[in-house]
Amino acid sequence: MIRAQEFEAWSLTLLVELGFVHVQHNRTFDAIADYEGLRFAVEVKFTLSRIVSITDMNRILSYLSASMFRYKIGSGILVTSAFFDEDKIRNLGKNFPNIIIWDRVRLRSLVSGNTRLSNELEDFLRDGIFFPDQEADQYFDREDLLQKLKQVRKDLPAPPAGMAEVESDKADELCRKLKSIRAGTRSASAFEAACSDCLRYAFGTHLKFSNAQSSSEDRLRRDLVAKINGRHDFYKFAASDFGTRYLVFEFKNYPKKISQDEIYSTSKYLVSTAFRRIAIIFSPKGEDAGARRAIYGLLREDAKLILSLSTDDLCRAMRLREQGGEAAADVLLEKADEMFLTLSR
Repeated sequence: MIRAQEFEAWSLTLLVELGFVHVQHNRTFDAIADYEGLRFAVEVKFTLSRIVSITDMNRILSYLSASMFRYKIGSGILVTSAFFDEDKIRNLGKNFPNIIIWDRVRLRSLVSGNTRLSNELEDFLRDGIFFPDQEADQYFDREDLLQKLKQVRKDLPAPPAGMAEVESDKADELCRKLKSIRAGTRSASAFEAACSDCLRYAFGTHLKFSNAQSSSEDRLRRDLVAKINGRHDFYKFAASDFGTRYLVFEFKNYPKKISQDEIYSTSKYLVSTAFRRIAIIFSPKGEDAGARRAIYGLLREDAKLILSLSTDDLCRAMRLREQGGEAAADVLLEKADEMFLTLSR
């Protein structure tokens, strides 16, 4: 979340450097700004994954276009840390002619000649450490990119089908329901059901979930298992580095932080021959120090990755989903990134 806020602040600084005026925050958009007499609605999306699916991109652009229609702003800019090839940019432009997309390659071109902004941009783009950037040699003429701002359609966009009004924030509703459940064994079933609903909302477009409380052949009970269908860098990392095609989810509605006992019991579900070597535990309070040591020990000695996330993390994943589909998996990648950066020998 902090990096997303920093990237947003960096993007607004870039607008000023490019000659935009009256750059200001807005309750609906990340910014509203004027460029040579034209008003633009600006949306900023930071993701740790280099690739964002077309489905997710259409969702982001539909939301932005509907908001522009609602607030009577004819032109928009989407600033994103993701990468899109020319065919995708061209096809998206046909559906959203009022919106200009600045992806990571175009951003590099726009900051050419500005050492400070260029270095700061590269720092953001290095955050996805598992899959190095491959577009560093691509370049667009800076003046051509700025010229396109004057050529973008300026008439009010029509509301996309089914989106005359901007969709309500379902994430807040699910989050409130989840956090209203009292911690303790008596509410375990309600907590499990609420977590399952939240997961399906946050990750349902890129994970295929099993029925709740599935059993393995040795009669171990897992709360939820999901097959990976997404393209986010976390899923690529899971497949290439851990041989994982299925993620195990566990829900622990404990009033205190979970202990090493819960970590070791969850590790029994992780089997390399079943393409399951990653588990994710959600709990109200997160893990204690003993559990953290157990997590690192299993990673170091058995190559089993267990991510312990709080309900706050789950709520953040849902909000990221509303901003752009597979971006919810940023929460998982950040947690894994943190673990590997602090893993000792």
